[in-house]
Amino acid sequence: MKDIAISSLEHYIKQITGFSDVFFYRGVNDSEYPLIPSVGRFGIKISSSQIQFERSLIDEFIRKAPIFSELTPKNDLDWLILAQHHGIPTRLMD
Repeated sequence: MKDIAISSLEHYIKQITGFSDVFFYRGVNDSEYPLIPSVGRFGIKISSSQIQFERSLIDEFIRKAPIFSELTPKNDLDWLILAQHHGIPTRLMD
Protein backbone atom coordinates (compact mmCIF):
# COMPACT_ATOMS: atom_id res chain seq x y z
CA MET A 1 0.00 0.00 0.00
CA LYS A 2 1.33 3.43 -0.95
CA ASP A 3 1.00 6.34 1.50
CA ILE A 4 -0.15 9.63 0.02
CA ALA A 5 0.02 12.93 1.94
CA ILE A 6 -3.14 14.95 1.22
CA SER A 7 -2.64 18.72 1.27
CA SER A 8 -6.13 19.98 0.40
CA LEU A 9 -9.70 18.89 -0.31
CA GLU A 10 -9.05 19.32 -4.02
CA HIS A 11 -5.98 17.07 -3.79
CA TYR A 12 -8.01 14.47 -1.87
CA ILE A 13 -10.77 14.42 -4.50
CA LYS A 14 -8.19 14.04 -7.28
CA GLN A 15 -6.59 11.12 -5.42
CA ILE A 16 -9.80 9.16 -4.84
CA THR A 17 -11.34 9.74 -8.27
CA GLY A 18 -11.05 6.78 -10.56
CA PHE A 19 -10.48 4.00 -8.03
CA SER A 20 -13.00 1.23 -8.67
CA ASP A 21 -11.60 -1.26 -6.17
CA VAL A 22 -11.33 1.02 -3.12
CA PHE A 23 -13.79 0.74 -0.26
CA PHE A 24 -14.33 3.39 2.40
CA TYR A 25 -15.79 2.49 5.76
CA ARG A 26 -16.51 4.17 9.05
CA GLY A 27 -14.65 1.66 11.17
CA VAL A 28 -17.46 0.60 13.53
CA ASN A 29 -20.62 -1.44 13.07
CA ASP A 30 -23.63 0.76 12.15
CA SER A 31 -25.90 -1.09 14.61
CA GLU A 32 -23.47 -0.41 17.45
CA TYR A 33 -23.16 3.34 16.81
CA PRO A 34 -25.81 5.12 14.72
CA LEU A 35 -24.49 7.27 11.87
CA ILE A 36 -25.56 10.69 13.14
CA PRO A 37 -23.50 13.83 12.45
CA SER A 38 -22.40 15.72 15.56
CA VAL A 39 -24.84 18.60 14.94
CA GLY A 40 -27.69 16.07 14.98
CA ARG A 41 -26.91 14.76 18.47
CA PHE A 42 -28.62 17.56 20.40
CA GLY A 43 -32.11 16.02 20.35
CA ILE A 44 -33.70 18.70 18.17
CA LYS A 45 -36.67 17.01 16.48
CA ILE A 46 -38.08 19.83 14.34
CA SER A 47 -36.27 20.09 11.01
CA SER A 48 -36.49 23.88 10.72
CA SER A 49 -35.14 24.27 14.27
CA GLN A 50 -32.29 21.87 13.49
CA ILE A 51 -31.32 23.92 10.41
CA GLN A 52 -31.54 27.18 12.38
CA PHE A 53 -29.39 25.69 15.17
CA GLU A 54 -26.70 24.57 12.72
CA ARG A 55 -26.77 27.94 10.90
CA SER A 56 -26.32 29.81 14.20
CA LEU A 57 -23.29 27.66 15.09
CA ILE A 58 -21.69 28.22 11.68
CA ASP A 59 -22.48 31.95 11.65
CA GLU A 60 -20.87 32.35 15.08
CA PHE A 61 -17.83 30.39 13.92
CA ILE A 62 -17.52 32.55 10.77
CA ARG A 63 -17.69 35.66 12.94
CA LYS A 64 -14.89 34.38 15.20
CA ALA A 65 -12.89 32.48 12.56
CA PRO A 66 -10.03 35.00 12.30
CA ILE A 67 -9.10 34.04 15.89
CA PHE A 68 -8.72 30.37 14.91
CA SER A 69 -7.36 30.42 11.39
CA GLU A 70 -5.70 32.62 8.79
CA LEU A 71 -7.64 30.79 6.07
CA THR A 72 -10.70 32.37 4.49
CA PRO A 73 -12.92 29.65 3.03
CA LYS A 74 -14.45 30.36 -0.36
CA ASN A 75 -17.78 28.52 0.02
CA ASP A 76 -20.15 26.92 2.54
CA LEU A 77 -18.56 23.47 2.29
CA ASP A 78 -15.11 24.88 3.05
CA TRP A 79 -16.58 26.72 6.06
CA LEU A 80 -18.17 23.48 7.32
CA ILE A 81 -14.88 21.61 6.94
CA LEU A 82 -12.93 24.30 8.78
CA ALA A 83 -15.57 24.52 11.52
CA GLN A 84 -15.55 20.75 12.05
CA HIS A 85 -11.75 20.80 12.18
CA HIS A 86 -12.04 23.25 15.09
CA GLY A 87 -14.60 21.13 16.95
CA ILE A 88 -17.83 22.86 15.89
CA PRO A 89 -20.70 20.35 15.47
CA THR A 90 -21.58 20.09 11.76
CA ARG A 91 -23.58 17.87 9.40
CA LEU A 92 -20.32 16.37 8.10
CA MET A 93 -19.36 12.84 9.07
CA ASP A 94 -15.76 12.27 10.05
